[in-house]
Amino acid sequence: MDKVLKSLAVILIVLPFVFSYASTSHVQAASTKVAYVDITSGVLNVRSGASTTHTIVGSLKDNAKVTVYSVTKSGWAEINYKSKKRYVSNQYLRYYQRMSETEAKKITDRVIKIQNSLKGSYTKQQIYSILSPGFTDAFIEKLYKYDLMLWEIKNGKRLYGWRATDFPAYVIMYGITWDKNERIEYNIPAPKITYYKKNGKEYLIVSQKYPADELYENVEQKIYLSKTNSKAHWKVYHTSW
Repeated sequence: MDKVLKSLAVILIVLPFVFSYASTSHVQAASTKVAYVDITSGVLNVRSGASTTHTIVGSLKDNAKVTVYSVTKSGWAEINYKSKKRYVSNQYLRYYQRMSETEAKKITDRVIKIQNSLKGSYTKQQIYSILSPGFTDAFIEKLYKYDLMLWEIKNGKRLYGWRATDFPAYVIMYGITWDKNERIEYNIPAPKITYYKKNGKEYLIVSQKYPADELYENVEQKIYLSKTNSKAHWKVYHTSW
């Protein structure tokens, strides 16, 4: 009986530590995030510590997948690199997240509505005023250069409107077909939604493929949007098709 009581006492003493360890391990696992290297050229240096003064211990190529344990206030991500905790600059990592179709539709519908509100002829200043709530200045400049043309000069003012062409350079040509019944009728696949965060900014890419017809081969429309913070408006910074 004494042996049984002693065994029970040991179990009661050890169990809290086991549960504590399990709980801690779960919290640590839950706090990790998956990120991907996002660089335009070269490689991303991996360092032994959280600063540029620490030794470079390796490198990562663009789109490499990494496990992130935490991010320091100075902007360094603690990652798992060859089974050791190392550091890379967090500004070169992107973190994918989910976005509902409803939310993505709300965003794309808004910017397409802004684009389509540009009817008739306007001064360059008016064009920027109309489009700036949904498009970046750099993108508007491209629209102005490639997809708008001088329509008339009125009262000494140069007025511009859409260029008449079936092949615009940057205009959101087709929009996005969200309605399921319409997609089935015209054999259009569901839109693809890609949403991620990088260096404090949010990015959204919505794409959709359209079947070939007598005029066009298969076309994939892509709309690229970003916003500087959670309170800012989404703005188009690029399109392709």
